[in-house]
Amino acid sequence: RLSDPDGLERRIFDGYLRLLRARNQEPAFHPAGAQSFPDGPDEIFAVLRFSPDGQRRVLCLQNTAGVPVRFPASPQPEAGGRSGFTDIITGKEIAVSGDAITLDPWQTLWLV
Repeated sequence: RLSDPDGLERRIFDGYLRLLRARNQEPAFHPAGAQSFPDGPDEIFAVLRFSPDGQRRVLCLQNTAGVPVRFPASPQPEAGGRSGFTDIITGKEIAVSGDAITLDPWQTLWLV
């Protein structure tokens, strides 16, 4: 079943592989790194991860609702003047609008 590139099993496998690669390449996911749990809407599970040296951080967000939900956020000083974040799962830029990020239903973001 994994040999069919368009099959459901292969797409799920490839998605997990992409997550594992992104996680492995990000220093903030090191097991010795600190973490905190930012406040936000009940529908969003949020974890802020830090690299052991404190130089990198990743804001991990999971919308557990079947509707869009806004999470309060602002770009970090190290963003270099960007008005948003980069999702390291997809490589896409995520804009901050009105000091919040809108997550689609069931969406997961790992933001740097």
